Amino acid sequence: MAVLLVWPWRVAGAESPLPRPRIGLVLSGGGARGAAHVGVLKVLEELKIPVDVITGTSMGSAVGGLYATGLTAAELETIFTRFDWVGAFTDSPPRRDLSFRRKEDDRTFLVKARIGLDGGKVQLPRGFVEGQNFVMELRKLSHVTESLPSFDQLPIPFRAMATDLETARPVVLDKGDLVMAIRASIAVAPLFSPVKMDGRLLVDGGYLRNIPVKTAKDMGADRLIAVNIGTPLSQEKDMRSVFDVFSQVSRLGGQVQDRRQIAELGPEDLLILPDLEGYAFTDFAKIPEIVARGEAAARAVAEPLKNFSVSEEDYRRWRGSLAKGPTLPVVDSIEFVNGTRISDNVFLPFIRQRLGALVDPAQLQKDLAQIYGFGYFEFLNYHVDTRDGKKVLVVDAPRKSWGPDYLRLGLKIAEEFDGDSAYAVLARYQKTEINRYGGELNVDGNIGTNSKVDAEWYQPIGQAPRWLSYGAPYFASFQGGYGQENDPVRFSKGSEIPFEFLTGEVSPSVGRTLGNWGRIRTGLKWDWETYQTPLISGEQSGVTRSDVFLRLDLDTLDAPGFPRHGIIGSLEGRTAATVLGGEARGSLFDGNLGAARSWGADTFQARLQYGTNLNSDAQNPHFLRLGGFLNLSGFSHNSLIGTETALTQLRWNRNVGSLAAWPLYVGSAVEWGGAWNRQQEITLSSGYWCGSLYATLDSGLGPTYLALSQTEQGIRTVYLYVGQAF
Repeated sequence: MAVLLVWPWRVAGAESPLPRPRIGLVLSGGGARGAAHVGVLKVLEELKIPVDVITGTSMGSAVGGLYATGLTAAELETIFTRFDWVGAFTDSPPRRDLSFRRKEDDRTFLVKARIGLDGGKVQLPRGFVEGQNFVMELRKLSHVTESLPSFDQLPIPFRAMATDLETARPVVLDKGDLVMAIRASIAVAPLFSPVKMDGRLLVDGGYLRNIPVKTAKDMGADRLIAVNIGTPLSQEKDMRSVFDVFSQVSRLGGQVQDRRQIAELGPEDLLILPDLEGYAFTDFAKIPEIVARGEAAARAVAEPLKNFSVSEEDYRRWRGSLAKGPTLPVVDSIEFVNGTRISDNVFLPFIRQRLGALVDPAQLQKDLAQIYGFGYFEFLNYHVDTRDGKKVLVVDAPRKSWGPDYLRLGLKIAEEFDGDSAYAVLARYQKTEINRYGGELNVDGNIGTNSKVDAEWYQPIGQAPRWLSYGAPYFASFQGGYGQENDPVRFSKGSEIPFEFLTGEVSPSVGRTLGNWGRIRTGLKWDWETYQTPLISGEQSGVTRSDVFLRLDLDTLDAPGFPRHGIIGSLEGRTAATVLGGEARGSLFDGNLGAARSWGADTFQARLQYGTNLNSDAQNPHFLRLGGFLNLSGFSHNSLIGTETALTQLRWNRNVGSLAAWPLYVGSAVEWGGAWNRQQEITLSSGYWCGSLYATLDSGLGPTYLALSQTEQGIRTVYLYVGQAF
């Protein structure tokens, strides 16, 4: 019996060693708590414990799958502590990888979600995250690019657990694409969308088999080391609200399943239970601490673990016997499996993988992020097929299942608690895939205190050369809009008088993108404006204009709402083209430039804005306007009007933590500016100085500010502001 308990490698006096029992490692799911598995693996390696088979669920499948490819515990610890978990659990590529067109959308609509429209029917995605960035990171880390006939061919045989969403049965993933098997195993709803594999719709394996003991035994394991990092049930003293009770109830079924699976462990098996009290499944910022908790739990059972150990020589022999890990193949050709109407030629220039060279996962991750940033695809993945002895890099690009037309919604609030207020509900209908070259139609509506409707047909022109990796270099655009604004106007330094403005514009243009950092365009603008105030006269006054314009736009910001670095700006010149029928004469220059730079938690932003009429008809100039929060704070929205405007602004923001998982900032701003009717009037003393203090939240609706502003004239304003402010 003692021999059975300790599994000695030799019987005294025997001339040859007994066959070593096969050791299986069972890793449960639990989100960020799964990093404890890495700590356990560190101790197993120290104690010279060979691992012959691995089964894993959810995050356990990620740890186990990577370990099965031949990575060491030390390498896994480095990966998990340096991994960009926030980025991995979002689909959007870094803003620096977006095309300039998509950057514009990013700033206009800060609410990221897009509602799908197909034949007038509303459609929603199956999950909040498709896992695009997560899959690309796993590809890069594992070097797995080819489908395997069996996961037994990995250095350590491996199985991942998933759940069939249609049949409510556990699914053992034992072959195919290792990365997608892990992705299916972590598809916890509704965070991750389900994964379609071999005709089955799969979600997280933890729903039915979080501790896959039986699967490890089916793989031939004689003894098991199981690690359970699932969240335990709460005690009565911790259930203080309806949310606590709901959370407890939602875990009951899983706890029953876990107990059944733990009961399948035999007397020679070992269960490790890391102490993870206080760590939630979302605590990815605490990965190093969680790894340490797993290591401590394994050290606490070091004596029982030693029954699994082998000698130094046997352990070295086991390591040396492992099959070679996945290697990167040489690419002979590239195939783009395109699920949209848009031509492959629009996307292929983005893929900079060289033929005749090894697959470059890091470069492919960047390239596919840029393609994904177009917004046409549900996800982008790649694998390598062998066809007639040649290696074909296949890029899978299925069309979004909730497209191809979309609705985006937003909200803008500018509440001045003791003065003017403005509210607006924003909506955009976007029709994509109009033609094979990527033409699209945007219709924007703004309903509220001020109302407006705009429409634009945007047509890319030409195929991008391979060195230009941000789409077609040229474009044509046709824009039109009509709006009504009700804003007070401040004359000189007196009181504000209410005005109603009606504006309209039609503008065809052509242009060229400048990489993804800028755009230059030229064209025509026909616009008209009428205005009236009930305090002076009921009669309307107005003007029509026809101009030729040239405009340059720049944007390298890393984020639209709270950028930490980068620049943004525009320069536009307009001159009257009377042959086209406009009444006004003269020219206009309008420029705006902002920059952000960060050190640690502190971000400093600067902004310069200047507009001037050049030789304009004194009766019909271009009127320029300022006023509103962080647009000369303290004054009502657009209440300063003139033919010349200037604004300088310095801001400081500091990240002080989070509120409801949203980043929280405090900050201040100093501004100087004004509006004048002649350039000669612009002096330092004729402008207005303003200062602001604020707290702001990067919420799901966009930047949300609570601010106190005051001008040098003593105008004090308290703001609640939701919307873009830089």
